Amino acid sequence: MRSRTLGALAATAVLVVSVLSGGSAVAGATVRPAAIPPASLQTDGAYETVIEPFSWNVSYTRLAGADRYATAVAASQRFAPRVPAVFVAVGTDFPDALSAAAAAAELGGPLLLTAPAHLPAVVAAELRRLAPARIYIAGGTGTVSAQVEKTLSSIAPTTRFSGANRYETSLAIAKAVFPDPGYSQEVFLTTGRNFPDALSASAAAGSNSTPVLLIDGSATRLSAGTVNALRDLGGHYLRIVGGTGAVSLGIERQLRAERFHVTRFAGANRYATAVAVNDFFLASTPDTVFFATGANFPDALASGALAGQIRGPVYLTGRMCMPAAVRQSVLARGHVKRVVMGGEAVVDGVVVNDLSCRTPSTPTPAPRPPRP
Repeated sequence: MRSRTLGALAATAVLVVSVLSGGSAVAGATVRPAAIPPASLQTDGAYETVIEPFSWNVSYTRLAGADRYATAVAASQRFAPRVPAVFVAVGTDFPDALSAAAAAAELGGPLLLTAPAHLPAVVAAELRRLAPARIYIAGGTGTVSAQVEKTLSSIAPTTRFSGANRYETSLAIAKAVFPDPGYSQEVFLTTGRNFPDALSASAAAGSNSTPVLLIDGSATRLSAGTVNALRDLGGHYLRIVGGTGAVSLGIERQLRAERFHVTRFAGANRYATAVAVNDFFLASTPDTVFFATGANFPDALASGALAGQIRGPVYLTGRMCMPAAVRQSVLARGHVKRVVMGGEAVVDGVVVNDLSCRTPSTPTPAPRPPRP
């Protein structure tokens, strides 16, 4: 589990990762360098990030609720109260939540979902339990209404990050949470037109104090403003997630010509792309791995913020079987704790028990009729 006191980071610039047992920290906590959050987002030492570890004594843990909002709450409930921050994004679409996941991981809090016009009761109750120092809304009033913002403000001080569209909102979040040149030399670039690649990137980015920037991957070039924003973010190393059908070759060539160091992570499909990201950025043996459906976004949205903070990869999978590339990557990691996002209707338990998808075999030719 990760324990972070943001006020202390300003002086020590370290991140303490520890495991709780019976409510007390175990000796021998891991310490790794952490970037200092922007002064405007720092909190005092009364707030810290403490995450309940998953159990070794079960074959897997399922984080699920009656709907997408309750599923996000199930992930959030791994956090102890008095977290430094909580991000809230609309649950009826994916872009703003995917942009927020890595930012939530960086600030040491969960990601919760809301309906556009009202805050679900289960989410409001979870926010009161968390008692966060601050709440951050991802998206404009067209996605998260002013009424929801008012309700959130009654729970904790609330700030909204938004832009004219999903791409500008993504950039607003990145600039606010990762504002200093050189703060992170990496930036993840994913298409804002679909969810799987950004979902895979969010946990890896969150684990590496790196923003995820959504772009219109179907365009042949990025605007001069976007290129300048990448430089302002200190994005010397750009990580494109997804094949040329997701982020065009024209964009890749443009960024190389602009003297960025560009690497593309892509596979034959969304499942293999997630494997490519996980195997490179989360290559060391993790304690915990996450599984989310690759077919739809709601139940998987909250996984990136939680997984990013415990350095756990998020794998995309089918409902009834695990793609071969995913199974191979997971098994190569050895004995790990497994976490499933969503209910049985989304990811069946047989998947986590290593039931791999079978490639249809070549049909056996029908026997020829006997000669007369």
